[in-house]
Amino acid sequence: MMNLSELNRESLDLLNRITTVGAQNAALVLTKMIGIPVDVSFPDITVIKVEELLKSEENKNQLTGFVFCRFAGDVQGIAALMLPRQSVITVLESFYGRKIKSLNEMKEVDYSGVKEVGNILIASFLNALSNTYNITAMPTVPDVAVDFLPSILQEFSLMLLSEEKDNLVSFRTQLVNPKEDKAIFGSLLIFFEPEQTINAILGEEKK
Repeated sequence: MMNLSELNRESLDLLNRITTVGAQNAALVLTKMIGIPVDVSFPDITVIKVEELLKSEENKNQLTGFVFCRFAGDVQGIAALMLPRQSVITVLESFYGRKIKSLNEMKEVDYSGVKEVGNILIASFLNALSNTYNITAMPTVPDVAVDFLPSILQEFSLMLLSEEKDNLVSFRTQLVNPKEDKAIFGSLLIFFEPEQTINAILGEEKK
């Protein structure tokens, strides 16, 4: 049985094409919502092991935004968007037009803003996947957390490991306002369950 770690470059390129469509859809929605032009891209895609998340040193001592949900249908799994501190601040300032000095001062509406960005990016990817292969992948209502990265990754990793799943696909995410040249960076993490399902779908495309 092939697992995600055995996805070849061709399969990853197929997923990358899907993210391009998803990025275009997300850009349209975010541009309309925020009222300023937003370009969305997923410039890099990799398959990583759950354990690698726990070893991440980047932004280790900073608060991090984390939006995650489950999805079900012909493909099932878990999706999450991880945003470092500065990206969360840029999102909130773009959404609400006010300066954010500290994530410790976030209000309920701020959490909703972060959740909505995650929801848009996750849903856009799943919609692109569904439309490309004529399948269903429906996300649940997402949850949001803002905490120090080790705490977030520990909880997320334990959830995956408890289900005996090892691998997930990581898409580096970039949102840019061309007028202000402000970039929002993050990681879209997708775990497919069972893993052989997504391999079968990608295999059909290559035939």
